[in-house]
Amino acid sequence: MAYTSRQIPLTVPLGQAARWGRAVAGSKAAALGALVVAGFPVPEGVVLTTAAFAGAVGHDSGAASLGAAPRGAGDADAVGKGIRIPAAVRADIDALAAVFTDTVLAVRSSAVAEDGADTAAAGRYRTVLGVRGAPELRAAVAQCWSSAAGIERRRIIRVGGIRRMPTASPMAVLVQRQVTADAAGVAFTADPVTGQRDRVVISAVTGLGDGVTDGRADADEWAVVDDVAHPVRVRQGALTAGQARQVAALARRVEQHAGCPQDVEWALADGRLVVLQARPITALPTAPAATLPPGRPWEKDLDRYAEPFTALGASIAPAMVAAGLSRAFHDAGSLTDRVETCEIAGEVYTAVMAPGTRGTAPPPWWVLAVLARVHPGMRAACRRARHAADAEAIRARITRWRTVDAPALDAAAAHLRQVDLGALDDAALAAHLRRVRDHAAHAMSTHFELTVPETLPIYRLADVCRVELGWPLAETFALLGGASPASSAPADEMRRLAASVPPDECAAIAAHSGSALDDLGRFAPAFAAGFARWCERFAALGITDDPGAAVYGERPALLERLVRGAAEGIAHAGAAEGAVTVGGLAAAAAADATAVDAAAAAIARARSALAGRPASHRRRFEVALRDAREAHGVRDDVAVRTGSAFGGILRLTVLEAGARLMTHGALGRAEDAAQLPFDDLCGALDGTLDDARIAQIVARSLGERAWVRLHPGPVRVEPRAAMPDLRGLPRAAREVNRALIWAHDAGRIDAGDPVPSRAAASDGPILVRGVAASPGSCTGRVRVIGRDRDVDRVEPGDVLVCATADPAWSVLFAIAGALVCDHAGPLSHAAIIARENGIPAVVGTGNATDVLRDGQRVTVDGSAGRVESAPPEQEGGTS
Repeated sequence: MAYTSRQIPLTVPLGQAARWGRAVAGSKAAALGALVVAGFPVPEGVVLTTAAFAGAVGHDSGAASLGAAPRGAGDADAVGKGIRIPAAVRADIDALAAVFTDTVLAVRSSAVAEDGADTAAAGRYRTVLGVRGAPELRAAVAQCWSSAAGIERRRIIRVGGIRRMPTASPMAVLVQRQVTADAAGVAFTADPVTGQRDRVVISAVTGLGDGVTDGRADADEWAVVDDVAHPVRVRQGALTAGQARQVAALARRVEQHAGCPQDVEWALADGRLVVLQARPITALPTAPAATLPPGRPWEKDLDRYAEPFTALGASIAPAMVAAGLSRAFHDAGSLTDRVETCEIAGEVYTAVMAPGTRGTAPPPWWVLAVLARVHPGMRAACRRARHAADAEAIRARITRWRTVDAPALDAAAAHLRQVDLGALDDAALAAHLRRVRDHAAHAMSTHFELTVPETLPIYRLADVCRVELGWPLAETFALLGGASPASSAPADEMRRLAASVPPDECAAIAAHSGSALDDLGRFAPAFAAGFARWCERFAALGITDDPGAAVYGERPALLERLVRGAAEGIAHAGAAEGAVTVGGLAAAAAADATAVDAAAAAIARARSALAGRPASHRRRFEVALRDAREAHGVRDDVAVRTGSAFGGILRLTVLEAGARLMTHGALGRAEDAAQLPFDDLCGALDGTLDDARIAQIVARSLGERAWVRLHPGPVRVEPRAAMPDLRGLPRAAREVNRALIWAHDAGRIDAGDPVPSRAAASDGPILVRGVAASPGSCTGRVRVIGRDRDVDRVEPGDVLVCATADPAWSVLFAIAGALVCDHAGPLSHAAIIARENGIPAVVGTGNATDVLRDGQRVTVDGSAGRVESAPPEQEGGTS
C-alpha cells in the first residue's frame, strides 16, 4: 500500500510498527513490532517514522509512500550538515521525551532497506545509548539521521571527475527504554561461517552488548547443539551453560516465527531475556541447487575466472563466451565442434566439444586424413583453416581491429558513459540496461573474432624459436616485450600526466595531508584536469571479467595512491631528471625501459644465434617476430576495450538500478543489484518483480557464493580428452589446431595440473615454486588479492599474490612490485601485463595464496620461477 505524507504519522507505537511496514517504520522497528504482536519480550518503544526523516533531510526520499516533507509552523532547528528538524517534528520528539520522563533511552536507527534477507547493516547506522531528556533525544535522533545522510552518498570516481551515487534508504528511528543488562550479545540460529543449521552460535559480554555488534568487545563464545551448550571461548563469564541454552531457545523461537535463520540481539536483565533486534542471517552458505550437465568434459576456467561471478555476470557472460569461442573455432576450421559453458553459483566451467570428448577415442590420424579430403564438412573446415592461417589475412584482420573495430567500440562506449542515468525513469533505465547488454555482446563477439589472428602468429614465433634456437617459452616471450602498450597504459598515462603539469602541483599533492582527490582541483588544477581525462579512459573499467564486479572508480583509495605515486615520483626527482622512486609511479618509466631493453637484448641474442643459418631461416624468424609483435599488441588491447570497458558500463548502470531499489527498500546495498540475474534486474525495474522476491533471489545468490568459497567445485569433472593425432590433416588445418591446443596449455596452468610449485622443506628459504613468466627480482610485502574489493589495500611496491590476474589489472601494476599467481601460464594475460610493466612474475604456483600471508616479506625471482622468504632487515626494491 502506498501512503501520502498526510497519511503517515510522525510517530507510531512499536506494537503498531509491523502494521505500518518497513516503508514507514524501517526494517528494524517493523521486525520488532511483529515480535511484540507475537508475544516476544521486547522493550517498550515508539517509532519516529520515515516521514520525520524526509522532513529533516529536506528532500523527497524517492518513494511514493514518503511524499513531500511534512511542514509545520515555525523555524526548523539546524542540527547537522544537511539536516534541519521542522517544528512539527521537534514537537513530536519533545513529546516522546515527556512520555519517557526520567527514563534512560536507547535510540536506534531503523532504515527502510536495513536488515533484509539480502544484507544486514549491523554497525552501519547509529545507535545512541544512555539518552535522557528532550535535548539529548533530539541530538540522538539527529545522529541517527546523520548516519543515513553520511552513507547516503558514496564517492564513485568516474568519467569527468567525482560523482556521488545514493547508497542508503529512508530512515525511521526507534526510541526504547534502555535495558539495564547483566549480559547481552547476539545469537545466530545457524553457523554463519559453515552454514550448519543445527548449531546456535552465541556471543556474549557482561553489561550492554553494543561492543559485540561493532566488534570492540572480546566476547565469550558458546555453541548450542541439540540443547547442549559447548563453551568455545569463555573469558568474561557472561553466561552460564544454562543461560546459553535459554538464549538459544529464545533465538530458535524467533527463527520459527520469522521462517528463516536469524541473527538475534538479546539482553539478560534480572534473569529475564529480552529481544533487542532480529534480522535474517545474510549470505548464509547455501549449497547450490544446480549441477553440471553430465557427459561433457567440464573444466573450471581458473585462468580468467578465479573468483565466483556475480549472479548478473553469470547470467550473461558465460553465454557470450560460449557463442564467441564456438564461432571463432568454427571460422578457423578447428576440429572443435563447439564450446559450452555452465556456471554453478558463479563458478564458470567450459567444455570444449572436440572429437573424442563424447566417450569415444579420437579417430586415428589416417582416418582424419581421409575425412579431410572426402567428407564435405571436413573439406569445408580445411578451406576455412587455409584462410585463417593466411598471413596476409591475419595482418588485414589486425589492421581492421586498429582502424575500424577499436575506434567504433570506443565511440560506442563513450556514448553510453555520457548517458545521464539519473535522468532516466525506471522503465527507461531498464531499456538502457538492455542496450548496454547488447553492446557488450557485440563487443565480445568482436573480441572472439580475434582469437586465432592473435594466437597463430605468436605460436609461429614460438615454433621457430623452439626449432631453430631450442628456446623455452619464457625466453621466446622476452622477444615480445614492449609490444603491448595497452598492458602498461594506465601507468604510462599517469606518469605522462605528472610530467606534463607544473612541478609545484606535484609537490603540493605529495605534501597534502588529506585526501588529494577531494581537493585536487583547488591546489592542483592542471593535474585535476588531466586526472579527469585519465578517469574518462580508465576509472570506468571493470576490475575483473565479471560485468557485475566493481569498476576502478569505486576504489578511490587505490586511485589516491596512483595519483600520489605519480606526483611523488616527479616531486622527489627534483632537479635530478630521470630519478626513480622505487614503488612509486616514477618506477614505471624504468619498468617500461626494462621491458623494451629485455626485448632488444633477446632479439639480439636470437639474431646472433641465427647469423650462420641460411637466409631463409633468418627471414622466417624476422617475419615471425614482426607478426608476433603485431598480434601481441592486440591481445590485451582487445580484452580491455571489450570486456573491461563494456562490463564497467554495465556495472555503473547496475549501481544506478541498485540505488533506486534501495530507496524502495528492496535492497540493503546498491551493489547487491549485481546479485540479481539480468532478466530479474530488468524485471525489478519494470515492476514485474516484487520486493520480497528480489530479497529472496539476492539472499540465495549471496548464500550460494559463500558456499562455493568454502566448498569450491572440482577443477575438472573428468580427465581431459585425448587430442587426435593431427599429422594427416592438410598443413593449414594442422597448424591452426595445434596452435589452439598450444595456446590453451600456454595460457593456463590449473590446480589439477602437475606444476613445480609445491616447495619442499629441503628447499630452505624457497616458499613457492612456479613458472617463470616475467624476469627480474623484487623484494616486497605480500598482498593477497582474493576479491575485487581487496585492490583497495594495494600499496606501492607490494607483491600481488592472487589466483589469477585480469587485463584490467594493469591499473594495479602501476604501483605493484611483483606478481605471483596460483594459476595462469606464460601466455596468460597475467604474464603479459607483468612483462609489459617490467614486473617480476611467477605463475602456475598452484598454492601461493595458501602459503603466502599478507604482510610477509618475500623475494620474487621471476627469472627462476620461485618465491623466497626475505630477511626482515632487507629493504624493498626492484632489480
